[in-house]
Amino acid sequence: MIRIVIIEDELPIQTGLRNLIGHLSDEYKVVGVASTAHDGMLLVKQLRPDLAFCDIKLGKNNSLDMIESLNDGGFECKYVILSGYSEFAFAQRAIKLGVIDYMVKPASSKQIFHLLKTFSEQSKKSKSSTENSLEVTPHYSQVVDFAIDRINTGFASDVTLSGIAEEAGITPQYLSALVAKEVGTSFVAYLRASRINKAKQLLK
Repeated sequence: MIRIVIIEDELPIQTGLRNLIGHLSDEYKVVGVASTAHDGMLLVKQLRPDLAFCDIKLGKNNSLDMIESLNDGGFECKYVILSGYSEFAFAQRAIKLGVIDYMVKPASSKQIFHLLKTFSEQSKKSKSSTENSLEVTPHYSQVVDFAIDRINTGFASDVTLSGIAEEAGITPQYLSALVAKEVGTSFVAYLRASRINKAKQLLK
């Protein structure tokens, strides 16, 4: 199942998109909605969705700043931008942030259906590829050891999944999968636990 959140401050569009996705297929499920960038960020952090539909303008904020912050925090989610703007600067920055699609409002039901179908197929292929890679790579534990060492020695600094992945020369998604397989928890959860344990030691 593809778990989806909608971050949109126009209620008619928010409701319409939610209803549309709900009727397309049981494979797609809207698990949450938000109307602001702040609430949207909390939604992604708490629910860990596979996909988020985001309005480019959310009040005085814009969703690209929100997406950049979530990416830096290592939260794995793909984003689709819904915008009344077709400015190149917005689209260019969205591409750099890894946004998978940029739809100018109003997006048709055909566009939404095609995007979700393509995303679902690519997700299945990616999951299968990742699982196979983990099984056939004998030295993956060395990469995990490196990541864990960076967390343990740099817990107080700006340690991120994307930053360590870049140092290790692999993608954030692959590193996240390796850490989860080796230590049984996500990168973000391990980092948080490391910081909490260190804080407890300092308090003592």
